[in-house]
Amino acid sequence: MLADYMNLIYKKWCVFIFLMSIYSCSKDNIKPEPPVLEDKTFEVNESLVSVMNHEDSLLIKSVENYVIRSNDSNYNPLDSWFYADSLSIYPYFELLKNVRESNRIQVLALTSEKGYKEIKLAFLNGTNIETILNIPALPSKDVGYILLNYYDTYRRVKSQQFGNIRYFNHSTYQINPEEVNKMLAFGKQLSAFFKISELKFDYYIFDNSKDLYATLGYEYGPYMYDAYQANSFARPADLSVFIGSSTAYNPHELTHLYVHSFIGATNPNVANPNSLLDEGFATYFGGAQGDYSLKQSTLMALNYYKLHEVCFEEIENLGFLIEDIVNFKNVFYGNFVKYLIEYYSPEYALQVLSSYNTDEELNTLLKSKMVNDETFNEFVIRILLTVNPPESEKN
Repeated sequence: MLADYMNLIYKKWCVFIFLMSIYSCSKDNIKPEPPVLEDKTFEVNESLVSVMNHEDSLLIKSVENYVIRSNDSNYNPLDSWFYADSLSIYPYFELLKNVRESNRIQVLALTSEKGYKEIKLAFLNGTNIETILNIPALPSKDVGYILLNYYDTYRRVKSQQFGNIRYFNHSTYQINPEEVNKMLAFGKQLSAFFKISELKFDYYIFDNSKDLYATLGYEYGPYMYDAYQANSFARPADLSVFIGSSTAYNPHELTHLYVHSFIGATNPNVANPNSLLDEGFATYFGGAQGDYSLKQSTLMALNYYKLHEVCFEEIENLGFLIEDIVNFKNVFYGNFVKYLIEYYSPEYALQVLSSYNTDEELNTLLKSKMVNDETFNEFVIRILLTVNPPESEKN
């Protein structure tokens, strides 16, 4: 009897151990689900609640409605309550961008300006404020408030038309006609290379990145004070270039517009080009950050490689900055694009751009270009050295 009892205890213990092991394994494999847009917490600062009038609550409701519905494929942000003018087909790109990147949104304040109101939103990840964005709005008899495109409406300056470029100069800099002519000529060069019509685009000039981002409505953001990495960007969605360095000539950002337009014209089933090839073409044609040409940035990369004895065992090792300015990965892919153009043909490089959409596909292409027994480290250096040999090795 005792033996049967002990045997029963033993069996129950084995079952317990087995169940615990299953639980332990399953627990290790559980990954937290990323927050979905509909579950975002939209909070109102408690100090506002007691002083908010009916019109203010309508304004907050309009923004909350946008936040909840903006990820719905059937939702049209150009609805009657949402303002859009002739300058932008995407009237609140910055708001949408921050909504997608945050998991909590809080209304911090409401302020009155001349003829309109501003709602101040904090975008948070957990308890950390990532961005503070100001959104202007006009009162409307029909819908309470109409949200406005900040940079188009309340920071607008008189545009200057030069050929197919419309300049909006928000800086203290006087537009240099020589730089304009270089930009126009460069656009013709890109049009011929990508075999698409010359683009008509808008070019916004600011003194620095802080002014650029403030004009887009940012009161605080991760790129507002960055002297190099975010002093310019292209917005292909509405063919716009934003420059925070007081110049009318920026070939790197214009190349991004042509790359995206090329993909849209030749491969409409693909929403965007591969980001690495996108940066590669922009770096090949327009140089790297900090106004370094491809040749200059490549020499910087080679010097960094020799000084720090870097070993690139895999592609992930390419993602670092040289002197906190130049992205090594962009320099490599700029040279890889040059390699495709000069060792094969421009047509082959464009075929790669339109065909290799994912990073996995691009990695397969890179491996196919490596010679027998060549390590990835040797391949990277071969691409950099072969395409841009240092001055000392040219003779």
